[in-house]
Amino acid sequence: MSDPSSNGSGTQAHYRFRVRLPDGTDHWSETFDAPKSASSSALGAPRWSNQHYGHGQRAILEVPGTGLDGRKVKFLVEQHQGDSWVPYSEAIAVMRNGVARAAVHLEHPAKGADAEKASPARLRFRCVIVGAPAQT
Repeated sequence: MSDPSSNGSGTQAHYRFRVRLPDGTDHWSETFDAPKSASSSALGAPRWSNQHYGHGQRAILEVPGTGLDGRKVKFLVEQHQGDSWVPYSEAIAVMRNGVARAAVHLEHPAKGADAEKASPARLRFRCVIVGAPAQT
């Protein structure tokens, strides 16, 4: 069993392990430091800059992330078609001051004059951390 404790908002974490012996006594290891892993679960709730957009508008997507400054975040936008979600667009941004922001140009899948009369397209997005920290 591990006993992780945060080392502030830095990139290190303190760990120690507990072992329970057959007689029921617990023994704890020495504390050691190890790098915190940056995973998609370290990201907060992603959000759109607005709730509704028109054809041809630019949307700002953002996601918070504690302790991830300098890391690249990929924004994966999907569109609902029929009974499934299909890729629509991607953008990459660097986490700065606890938030990553990316801009995506939105166009309705219906073309020309049909786009003005069409029902709203349904979009969603998710974020993942990619690669090593960005070099600045």
